[in-house]
Amino acid sequence: MKPMNKAKKTPTIVPVHFDDPAARECFVDDLDRFLGPYTDPRPEILEAVQKAETNGFIVEALDERGGRLGLLVITETPFSRFQPRYHLAYIATAPEARGQGVGKRLLAEARQLTGDQIALHVGPSNEAAVAFYERLGWKVKYLRMMPVDSL
Repeated sequence: MKPMNKAKKTPTIVPVHFDDPAARECFVDDLDRFLGPYTDPRPEILEAVQKAETNGFIVEALDERGGRLGLLVITETPFSRFQPRYHLAYIATAPEARGQGVGKRLLAEARQLTGDQIALHVGPSNEAAVAFYERLGWKVKYLRMMPVDSL
């Protein structure tokens, strides 16, 4: 007997606006959980979220009950030619929603919101994410190098 496949339901993609600091903290908590072993220190996540609130985009993918399935944080860069105008700071899917097309929908939304003027960075050890981006037509353009002492 074949196991039943979960039906892929199209998530609702909506912009996020925080009414109060507690709502922002809850968002950051979910983002941290969704990122799992690839999360960043909380102050870094908060900085990106706060920057995106005024200069960028914050979006969430919701199920039919309003539960969070995925999150997207895009910040504006100070450039228009030197590098893309926007940076995809965070994209993350709830562990229980992986494999259901949520990340694909969020990435498509990122491209639409920014007019394809967007780039991202991903750790080379995050092989699943690298493969995901490549499947969706993204490619490695350069490696980002940093002094060892700053890591």
